[in-house]
Amino acid sequence: MMLIGTSAAFAGDSEPLKAIMKAQNYAEAANLLQSTLDQLAGNDEKAKAYNRLYELAMKKVNYEQGIQLENETQKQMGKEGNRPVDEKGLYMAAGAAFDSGIEAIKYDNLPNQKGKVKPKFSGLVEQVYKHRPTLINAGIYFQGKDEKMAYKYLAEYVESADYPEFIKFKEQDQNLTEIAYFATIYAYQNNDFAKAEKYVEYALKNQERAKEAQNLKLAIIGSQLKSRQDSIAYAEKL
Repeated sequence: MMLIGTSAAFAGDSEPLKAIMKAQNYAEAANLLQSTLDQLAGNDEKAKAYNRLYELAMKKVNYEQGIQLENETQKQMGKEGNRPVDEKGLYMAAGAAFDSGIEAIKYDNLPNQKGKVKPKFSGLVEQVYKHRPTLINAGIYFQGKDEKMAYKYLAEYVESADYPEFIKFKEQDQNLTEIAYFATIYAYQNNDFAKAEKYVEYALKNQERAKEAQNLKLAIIGSQLKSRQDSIAYAEKL
C-alpha cells in the first residue's frame, strides 16, 4: 500500500520534482532545486520541493540532537556520555531547514496552477516556528568561531519575528528583545546601520538592557553623521 501511495504521489509530478523527491540528502536535493526551480510546475510543486529540502535537513538536525540528548541522559545517570556530536553540521542543517521551511510555507500559500490557494503543508508553520530557537543556539555556537555566521543566525531570529507566517506568535516571544540586543551589536560592528536601527528598537524594550540599548542607539545614529544638518538632528536626539 505504501508503494502504491508513493507511486500515485509521483505520478502527476514534473520530472524535476520527481528527481528532487527521490534525493537522499539535502545537498543533492538543494543542487537539483537550484538548477531546476524555473522548471517546476507552479507554486504547488515549489512548495513540495522546499518541503523535501526541509525534511532532509531536519534528518541531520534530529540525528545530532538525538546524540546530544543521549549524552546528557548518560551523564544524568552517572555514566559517560561521549558520543561525538557534529555541532557545526547540526547548526548548518538547522539554518538550511529553517530557510527551506519558510520557502515551502511561502509557496504553499500562493495560488496554484488553477489560480487557487490550497495549502497542503499547513502544519509546517508550527513545526518551523518551534525550530526557530535553534537559530539562537547556532548563533551562540558560532560566536568566537565565525562572527559572520553568528550574526547571520541571530539576525535571522530577529527578522523572522516579523515574517507573516509567524506574526501570530510574536507576543509570546520571550527571547526577542535579548537576541535583538546582540544582533544590534553585530549589525553596528558590520556597519549595517539600517538593520542596527531596526533591531535596537526591539532591544530598547528589554528592561535589563534598556540603558545599554539606548547607548547603542545613540552610537548608531552618531556613526551616520555626514552633514551639519545630521549633527544638529543628532544633538536634538541626544
